[in-house]
Amino acid sequence: RRVCAYHIELLTRILGQVGEGKHRQISSLSEWFAFVDEGQSLEVAGEILEYGIEAWISSGSFDANGVAEQIQKNRTGRSAEIVRNAAPTLIKAMLTDDSPRREYKSVYSALTELLIYDESIGADDLSLVEQLTEAILTTAPSFEAGKNDYAFAAEVTVYLWDSLAAPRHFDWVLSMLDLLIDTGGQQHANLTPILASITNACTAWARRISEEQWSLLEILASDLNLTEMVSGLRPETDESTEEAKPDIRGLLAGKSIAVYSLTERIARRFGQLAEQAFDGIKIHYIHDKSLTDRMKSVAQSASIFIVNTWDAKHAATNGIKYNRPSNLPLIEPSGKSASSLFRSLQSYMLEMPNTA
Repeated sequence: RRVCAYHIELLTRILGQVGEGKHRQISSLSEWFAFVDEGQSLEVAGEILEYGIEAWISSGSFDANGVAEQIQKNRTGRSAEIVRNAAPTLIKAMLTDDSPRREYKSVYSALTELLIYDESIGADDLSLVEQLTEAILTTAPSFEAGKNDYAFAAEVTVYLWDSLAAPRHFDWVLSMLDLLIDTGGQQHANLTPILASITNACTAWARRISEEQWSLLEILASDLNLTEMVSGLRPETDESTEEAKPDIRGLLAGKSIAVYSLTERIARRFGQLAEQAFDGIKIHYIHDKSLTDRMKSVAQSASIFIVNTWDAKHAATNGIKYNRPSNLPLIEPSGKSASSLFRSLQSYMLEMPNTA
C-alpha cells in the first residue's frame, strides 16, 4: 500500500492540477510548453517532461517545427530557466540511439541557439552544442546563402571559443574543427577563422597544451593546408625532461589496438595520433551499435582494447567486456575526444612495469 501510495502521489504531481483537485492532462510537447508559460506547478515541470516526452514525440501529432518555435519563444524568469534546463532531456529524446533524424533539424537548430546565447554556458553545454552540430551536419545540412549550416557552425565555434578559451576546453574546440573538416565544411565555409582563433588563444598557455593536443592541431591544420598558421607554436621540449621520460615508442610493435566509438571520426583521429606515437601497430576500428561476431572476435584477440564509454552503447560495451580475456587490457578513457582516447593509451603504457 505504501508503494502504491507513493506512485499515486508521484503521478499526481507529474500530471499537474487545473485547480480544485482536478488533474491536468498534458499529452504533447506543445501542451507542456503552455504549462510552463502559465507558471503553475513549475517545480514538477522537469518530471512531467521526462515522464511524457517519448510518448509525445512518437505520436502522430508531433510537430517538429512547432516545437522549434516554442523553444525559440522569448521567456523570462523561472519559465526561461526551466526550458533552458530541459535542453539535455529534449536532446536525448530527439537523438534516439544517437541517430539524428532530418525531420528534427529545426529542433536541433533551436536547441543550439538556446544553448549558445546563454550567459552561463559551461563545459557540459559545449558538449551538447557539438552533439547538435553533428546531428545537423550529418543529416540535412544546407549551404544556401543565408541558410548555410556550415558557416553557422564555424561562427558558433569561434564565438564560443572566444568567450570560453581555456586549456580545459581545448579538446572541444579541436573536436569542433575536426567535425567541420570531416563533414566537408571547408567546401562551404571559411574555416580559417577557427584555426586563427585557436592559435591566438593558445599562445598564452602553450605549455599547458599536451603533446597529443599539439599533434592533433597540426594534423587539422595540415588537412586545411594551413600548416604555416601553427608552425613554431609548439614549445620546444626541455631536453632534461625528455631524457627522463621512458621510451615507449617501440613497445607496441606488432601489437593490435582495437578502438570502439560510435563516432568514426573520433576513432580515426585517435588512430592518426597513435600511429604517430607508436611504431608497428595495427588498429581495428569498431562502430557497431550492438554486439557483432567481429566485435567478439576482436575483443578476444586484440592486444589492447579501448572502449569510448562516453560514445558507446551499453549492449556493445557489455558484450566487449564479457568477451574480453581477463589477462588483456581494456581501457576506458576519461573523455570522448580523440585526445582523451590517446591519453588513456599513453597513460596505460607509461604505467606498465617494463616502462619504469
